[in-house]
Amino acid sequence: MNPQYRVVLTDPDDDEDDLCTILIGLLQEDRRKKRKKGLDMLTIGYVIYKMNENGTYGKGPLDTKFFKFNASVAKSPSFINMREVCGRHQLSPGTYVIIPSTFEPNQQGEFLLRIFTEKAGTTSEMDEGTGIIKDKPAPSVTEDDKVQGEELKESFKRIAGEDLEVDELRDILNSVFTKAKEFTFDRFSLDVCRSMVAMHDVELSGKLGFEEFKVLWKDLRKWKAVFKEFYKDNSGLLSSYEIRNAFHASGFRLSNRTLSAIILRFSNKKGEIEFDDFLLCAIRLMTMITSFKGHDNKGVASYDIESFIQTTMYS
Repeated sequence: MNPQYRVVLTDPDDDEDDLCTILIGLLQEDRRKKRKKGLDMLTIGYVIYKMNENGTYGKGPLDTKFFKFNASVAKSPSFINMREVCGRHQLSPGTYVIIPSTFEPNQQGEFLLRIFTEKAGTTSEMDEGTGIIKDKPAPSVTEDDKVQGEELKESFKRIAGEDLEVDELRDILNSVFTKAKEFTFDRFSLDVCRSMVAMHDVELSGKLGFEEFKVLWKDLRKWKAVFKEFYKDNSGLLSSYEIRNAFHASGFRLSNRTLSAIILRFSNKKGEIEFDDFLLCAIRLMTMITSFKGHDNKGVASYDIESFIQTTMYS
């Protein structure tokens, strides 16, 4: 979850050891001002990892798999509660990742990372743009999915008739999902069901036809399979460390800022997300990204006030 910064060292220093010297300074900002509010300096430091040149790493942040199988190559001299911690390191040419950190978990603070090298190098934050991953394969259909699909179809015909309203959608989904008991899950909230209808309700009628409902069920099946893949201990909760991977598997790319906003908005105090909140977030992401593409002009979307309100209020 920490910010990650890529550093590429290409040319060794002008000596005989074929190493590159790099000076790193991690400075915490505005902490002295906060002393008036009773807040002291955070205990800070940084860790450096080397990326395998043959590895298939994109521009996005490294995930937990990388850190499980790769040891750090250098770190700050100590973690200390001072305004700045500095270190001098000699590293072989290659690509490295610097990760600033507090010593205690779940602490946040503004910081400045300064990097000096004897020879010119390149640096960048490891991030990716928010969007939908194209050609993401759908999960295979299990026997449970087939049974649930038939139950949903029968419930739709029995309860809804030709059009499905929000309250009816909630009753149908709750009857099928709570019956399955695949993981700890209470019931779908009315807010989630409203967003489900909004995602496919292009006519703003507040209802879904059966064909639209089939598309919704396909999305639900995908997101349910992803959630079951990444949650642990049958808790029905998705940890913040796996949220980005879960959304990647669902077909979404998330920037660091978007991911932080999602965790702040949808997670509990431990940074965990429940199944219905995961669905709600996925639905709103899909709706808003689709709306943005409809107004997109080279990466910038222009909305009038009516379109903006409809997009944000009805997602």
